[in-house]
Amino acid sequence: MYVPPIDSVLPVQLPSETVRARVEFLINDDEIVVELTNKPMAKTHNYDLGEFVKCRRTRDPIFGESWVAGEKIPVRPEEMIVEPAPKPVRERVASLGLK
Repeated sequence: MYVPPIDSVLPVQLPSETVRARVEFLINDDEIVVELTNKPMAKTHNYDLGEFVKCRRTRDPIFGESWVAGEKIPVRPEEMIVEPAPKPVRERVASLGLK
């Protein structure tokens, strides 16, 4: 099974067209986040150039596998940083011996 490397370019299926997209990061073997690198032309969807989109792998016995666009990611992936837990929570977790 092919897992696309980060920064590689691959075709992504939108609702009525196929566009190029650059892989930003991998969620798992069947889900990735991509940045759309060319302007979608169809009016049947609301995807746009430069947006980050979560895609999933689909498999077809005749056409092989392809990547289908799913939900949009509202921010750049590097901005999706989880804030550290407040100090009382960290202390409680440490007292329980958990990491």
